Amino acid sequence: MYATPMVVRKCEEFLLEKSKKSAKKLLEMVARYNLENLKQKCMSEIKTVADIQAVLPSNVEDLDHQILAELFKKSISLH
Repeated sequence: MYATPMVVRKCEEFLLEKSKKSAKKLLEMVARYNLENLKQKCMSEIKTVADIQAVLPSNVEDLDHQILAELFKKSISLH
């Protein structure tokens, strides 16, 4: 796969502005393609425990460790 910076940036812009994908799917793409701006947007839209639960995979061990750590911090701040 060719991950040229311009192509990655254009894809991330689309995902930020027009994508109808679920937050769970977007976070999977964040982990796979290292899309920092998309990660920030997804994290900013998580406001409840239910939102956190909605983005967790059935096996939490499959989740990127950095994203898992951020979700953990967010869950603590909600309580």
